[in-house]
Amino acid sequence: MRTAVAFGIAIIIIANIIDVFPTSQAPLATEGNNWQAALLQDEPTKQANTHNSEKPVQASEKPLFISLLDLYIDQERDLEKANTVLQKIEADETNQSLIDLYKAKILSRKLEFEEAEQLINHINHQELAVIKAAILIAQGDRDKAGAYLHYLIEEHPDAQVKSTALSLLNVYHEYDRHRDTKESYLWTLFAQQLAELKELEISVYMTQKAIDSDPDYRDAWLIKGHNELQLQQYDQAEISLLTALQLDPGNQQIQYLLGINYHHQQEFDLSNQYLLYALQNKSPYQKSIWTTLADNAIAQEDYPLGVFYLEELLRVEPNNKAALEQVVQLYGDELQLPNKALEYATVLSEAYPNNDRAIEILSWAYTQVEDFEKAEQLLEYSP
Repeated sequence: MRTAVAFGIAIIIIANIIDVFPTSQAPLATEGNNWQAALLQDEPTKQANTHNSEKPVQASEKPLFISLLDLYIDQERDLEKANTVLQKIEADETNQSLIDLYKAKILSRKLEFEEAEQLINHINHQELAVIKAAILIAQGDRDKAGAYLHYLIEEHPDAQVKSTALSLLNVYHEYDRHRDTKESYLWTLFAQQLAELKELEISVYMTQKAIDSDPDYRDAWLIKGHNELQLQQYDQAEISLLTALQLDPGNQQIQYLLGINYHHQQEFDLSNQYLLYALQNKSPYQKSIWTTLADNAIAQEDYPLGVFYLEELLRVEPNNKAALEQVVQLYGDELQLPNKALEYATVLSEAYPNNDRAIEILSWAYTQVEDFEKAEQLLEYSP
């Protein structure tokens, strides 16, 4: 059965580029844009909350609370934990503006727009310029949002903020060129832009506005599902992506996202099903697909199939360090094939000759074939 699966798989490409045209769905990102590039990045590593003290955080401990707030707000997107940290901070004249900055970010991402805007209006912080623009856009007051974007373009001292404001203003101009389109097109365009700016919660809000206006708008469902996947809201992402797939059966990009989402839900058979559907054409997600298929197989303790998928990945990317390390471990520990483990450990060490970890793995592989002298020499002369 495994052989049949292996020979039945073809390497593929996912259809990524959707034309921008008034009668089309709202445009999705092309290969080079951040919206899709985010799919290929590792997820933020979950970290334990090490701040367990009940006493307020003093000003001298600023680096700790800043790092915690950055972790919870921008990486884990856990706004409740961030609020807990803020409540334990003792505010004073040296840190009040910084505290207000984080409060404003939390309020905006909780979609409490009026409170966030009021707070932002009293804070002079560059990071909040884009957040305020996103809030004004989300509230639907084009005159107010447009005036603020013009102000940023003309008056803001930071070039990156000016560029971002211009890209958001251009969304209005893009919509104006296609006045015969529904307003859902405008909200979806903004949702895509805000997702690229990592304002995922507001982007989800914009896609919901588009869906409320046009329930059959595939791209709104797709961007919504992608954002929910990034936010680790896997149940919601499943609904959004399945709806998108129902509207566009056979769409390989949606199949890929469903495969990743089901992997996170530990629904490994469903994950495999959708990932293998996506492998009908070559894809920029090819490496991610092979990796996830391997992870699914290993989670199900099907180690030969896991090795097969990792070796498919290594055909595409021969020096993939993580894949090489994993193949060595699987051949050595799980499949009891020490010579194969040594073969891949040698490839690893040649690809990364000055890497301590690679040398340790090669030494370990030599112990598996009972060449203890060679194993000891490697450790003695390792850099």
